[in-house]
Parts: sequence; structure tokens; C-alpha cells
Amino acid sequence: MRELIIVAGANGSGKTTFAKDLVEETRYVFLNADEIEKGLTGKR
Repeated sequence: MRELIIVAGANGSGKTTFAKDLVEETRYVFLNADEIEKGLTGKR
């Protein structure tokens, strides 16, 4: 069965840290929406 986990919260709340820790403990894939946007738009 496929799973999708969405991590949401306020700026600076530890979302990325939590997600990266989860990736280390599992075989999940981490997608960072901010990094995807930067790649598509060139914004920094």
C-alpha cells in the first residue's frame, strides 16, 4: 500500500528536520516544495 505523509506547520517549527529524520529511519522519499519551486522558477 502506498502512503503519503504531508508535514505542515509554521515557519521554523522543524518540518524539514522532522522529514529528514523520518527519511533516515524509513525508505520514504523527501520532496521539499520550496526546492521544487526554486528549480522551476529560479527564485532563491
